[in-house]
Amino acid sequence: MNGARRIDYLLAVLLLVCSFAFAQESPDQVGRARVRARVGEIVRAALRQSEGVTPEGVRYTWRATPALSEMNELRGLGPMAVDALSQILLSKNARECQLAVRLMGAFDQSVVLAPMLKGVNNPDVPAACRSFLIAALREAPADVLKPVLDRAATDPDAKVRSEAVRQLENIKAGQ
Repeated sequence: MNGARRIDYLLAVLLLVCSFAFAQESPDQVGRARVRARVGEIVRAALRQSEGVTPEGVRYTWRATPALSEMNELRGLGPMAVDALSQILLSKNARECQLAVRLMGAFDQSVVLAPMLKGVNNPDVPAACRSFLIAALREAPADVLKPVLDRAATDPDAKVRSEAVRQLENIKAGQ
């Protein structure tokens, strides 16, 4: 009986250890969460630093730009930072979205092109952000950009359509 009790105890401990091992996040998930949190901190800090209030109480803003050291930090975070910035594109806050697009410009085009193109035709991305993405993609290869712009040219939002048509005209003029 004592041996059976010991086996039950060992099985319970083994089950407990296995449940903790499988419940823990992988190092990659922890790394992505930390990067996402840090990118969010950088974006929020830049936005806070680009706001003010006049003595009369009128709130004003200007173009948010993080410090050079933060830009270098973002570049050092690599593709995980681009993933975090891609999530910010879904923000209903136009300033957040525009800052995320500008920050993506600090990365190599090979890393940011796909998420930016995806954002242009994503209906969950606010229209103001989609039109800003289209404008930011003006340096993208025409053969990659044209199909995305063709679809954006039929977007329900007039500003998105207008920006897409303008970029398509630029592509056509460049050929």
